[in-house]
Amino acid sequence: MKNTTPLSFGEKIKQIRIAKGLKQEELAKVINTAQNFVSRLESGEAKYDDRMLQSIREFYGIENAPIFDHELEDYKNRLWVWNDLIDATNFHGAKAMQSTLSPILELPFERDLTLLYLMIETRILFNEGNLVEGEERLNKAGALLDAASSDALHLYHRNMGFILYNKLELKASLKHYHQSLKHKTSNIKSDAIVSLCIGRTYLALGKPWQAVMYFEQAKMKYDLDRTNALESMINTALATGYIYVGEYDKAEHIINDALTQAKRVNLGSAIGLAFGHIAELYMKKGNKDESLKAYNQALKFLQNHDYYKHMLVGKASLLIFEMKDFAQGQEVLKQCRELTKDDKHLSFRIDVIDRALTLDNSESTDYLEKIAIPHYRCGTDVEPGSIYFALDLCNILEAHYRKKRSNKKANDIAVVGRDIFKEIYFGEVEL
Repeated sequence: MKNTTPLSFGEKIKQIRIAKGLKQEELAKVINTAQNFVSRLESGEAKYDDRMLQSIREFYGIENAPIFDHELEDYKNRLWVWNDLIDATNFHGAKAMQSTLSPILELPFERDLTLLYLMIETRILFNEGNLVEGEERLNKAGALLDAASSDALHLYHRNMGFILYNKLELKASLKHYHQSLKHKTSNIKSDAIVSLCIGRTYLALGKPWQAVMYFEQAKMKYDLDRTNALESMINTALATGYIYVGEYDKAEHIINDALTQAKRVNLGSAIGLAFGHIAELYMKKGNKDESLKAYNQALKFLQNHDYYKHMLVGKASLLIFEMKDFAQGQEVLKQCRELTKDDKHLSFRIDVIDRALTLDNSESTDYLEKIAIPHYRCGTDVEPGSIYFALDLCNILEAHYRKKRSNKKANDIAVVGRDIFKEIYFGEVEL
């Protein structure tokens, strides 16, 4: 339970002293008084003056820490301004504020505000791609949860959802995101980002209809700040969901909005992702030339982004499986291999694509049936959304067997494909 009993000034400096492993005699020497006075000061029996207060603050390194009620109120306001800067993707401004807010870490009695600080700092670390330090903050935060407010729990579960998603522990991630939504807060402007993350996780788990529902919620909750890239992110995600459920006309309208907004805020990665989903949409609609053009545009904007190699694999798949341009497809795959040699998931996918190019070899068909499809279907330790690729492989294999007039094998793989289809469009996620 959160301790709501207010502490006196003396009790606060006593807790700081103990936390720092200092003795009363050491403080007495600093403020030029007797140890007995420090004892009475901590118990509230002695009074201090401004000079003494300044010496105590300097000695404990808490010159800018919020000790008194009016300081706490100001600190809380600045803490939420800090969080709002991150929501607005103003990470430069957020980084500049960080040092002015970090003194809260010196106050052992301000457990909830310490947790809030750590959770907002964790968001900055995640944005910087520093997942290791971010996870360290989350582990440190675990000891503070008994004193946590709804605000702090909201951010804690949201951050846990993020780190678990990146560790491919998707169901555990989803649990934390749902917990984040349960902890309502008046200080955080909108749950749009959490709804967006829940939708992405459902999509990664192969549940596009549930994903669309949460993407629509995110769009409804979003406050339409036209200077923020979040609108483009939500629209891109929503369009992806509609592509997977076969609502191509809806998807095309929404993804064009996403591209317009990404260009408005001049965010290259968002522009590249929008083009990537446009490429996928055109491929689904059978417009292969336009799909290739969109992939090339996506690669242009994502050259220095981690998504580049994913787009390159997508382009290779388009060239090989849809356009039957094996020479160019193999050349793109070669580039993919160079970029993904340290990425076990994409390296495996490239191996699978290679096998799909040699289906006349029984070793390749056996590999796809017995290794690749079960691997991508299980959803454990695989890249997000892998089950959709499992269904694609079933369709490729079935078409191959039909062409070879191997009807029994074609029928067997068709049954597997139908089961995967049911899992995707009618299955539930057991949490």
